[in-house]
Amino acid sequence: MAKKSSKSARTSKKSSPRKKAATSSRKARGVRKPGQVKAAADLASAWEERAKEYQPFQGSAEVPPGEYRARVVGGRYVVSEDGSSPDRVIFDYEILDGLHQGEVVSSFDRISNEVIRSSRREFTPLDLLIERIGKMGYDPKSIPFHQLPDFVQEQVAEEQPEVLIRVRHRTAVGADGNERTYQDVYVVRPLD
Repeated sequence: MAKKSSKSARTSKKSSPRKKAATSSRKARGVRKPGQVKAAADLASAWEERAKEYQPFQGSAEVPPGEYRARVVGGRYVVSEDGSSPDRVIFDYEILDGLHQGEVVSSFDRISNEVIRSSRREFTPLDLLIERIGKMGYDPKSIPFHQLPDFVQEQVAEEQPEVLIRVRHRTAVGADGNERTYQDVYVVRPLD
């Protein structure tokens, strides 16, 4: 019994009920810690400054699901003109061989700190962008947040890393109630 009360005393010293309530309330609302929210806001500001220099999205070739050797041929930021959707980072991948050699497919990453919960983990779209950059062979921790727009536009486009990508198709119902097929492109790993 003495051991339990000592553990209870330690727990109450570590975090006050007020702090616990704020943390659980933040989790319930799906909001990240203040530092993460500020970092996402800073990144969005940096992107907005550079947005006028980026080309508008031209489209992505539709290819069958599977894995492809590809080269990252560009990266850009797309601003929603009417504000109806989040701003996005788009990476373009040129397929290097096979029946679809030379075709370009694109991946889309939202700039958002919205928390997404899946059966396996909790993450934000920004986490997925950072994960994608890591799978291209870069160390995301070495890229200061405010330099991420320059990194995507200049360094990736200049170096054009070769990667293994996975293409998947999924069907979902859009906001208009119509069923649509989407093509998702994932980076699996860098190629040697």
